[in-house]
Amino acid sequence: MKYLAERSLFYYFLMDEVADAGPEAWTKVAGDFGAPPEQIQSYRAALADPTLGELLTEDDIEMYRNFIGGFFRGAP
Repeated sequence: MKYLAERSLFYYFLMDEVADAGPEAWTKVAGDFGAPPEQIQSYRAALADPTLGELLTEDDIEMYRNFIGGFFRGAP
């Protein structure tokens, strides 16, 4: 699980940097990775999420994941 968290964090920061370069750069790079247009919009929205923007370490990600998992445990 640690490997997945590390890779996710790496790609999050990478794509956040690309998004800072502008929407054209973001669309180009996401398209080069094979993301369809609707996913590109979804990813862009995730990068703009202020909560996700505050997750800076693997521990932050794990704590947030546990919080979400605990919060929605009883949901149908």
